Amino acid sequence: MSAGDALKQGFNFTMWKEQYDRMFRSFEKAKRSQIIVPHYAVGHSCPGPDQIDEVYACAQNIYHLKDWVISTGVISKEDIYKFIDETESFKICEKICIGTKHLTTEFREGDISINIHLQDAPYTQKGSWNKEFLYVVEYEGKKYRILELFEELMLKWQMFLKEKSVL
Repeated sequence: MSAGDALKQGFNFTMWKEQYDRMFRSFEKAKRSQIIVPHYAVGHSCPGPDQIDEVYACAQNIYHLKDWVISTGVISKEDIYKFIDETESFKICEKICIGTKHLTTEFREGDISINIHLQDAPYTQKGSWNKEFLYVVEYEGKKYRILELFEELMLKWQMFLKEKSVL
């Protein structure tokens, strides 16, 4: 059942689960958007807007799960914000989410820049090398691999929701 169908039928306390599941699907799409290209094509091939959109959408789905959980009332707003405020990676995700949604990278607490870096990755054929595009975010002088950050956040959500006995 879609969220729209659920709303037509009346309020449903499990609607947050739909966003929770969407977060995982979105992560799989973002993971597939990391492109490995043959070494001879480097400079001619790089992630395009569709691939980068998947990364941004994933950040938005991870971060906005909080709104779905709060709206259904299964966990208090105070508990949700305490959980988010205590997690450094959520601050980074929030900045990616808000920055890509509202076209800004300037925030009250430092700036954030999103860059795509190349990393050497061994190819399946012996002796051949490919280049792998990794999405990297820089925040307060540190670099983070975005997909690793997202994976960590999804695990934290999972543990938090289990701790609160809603998952």
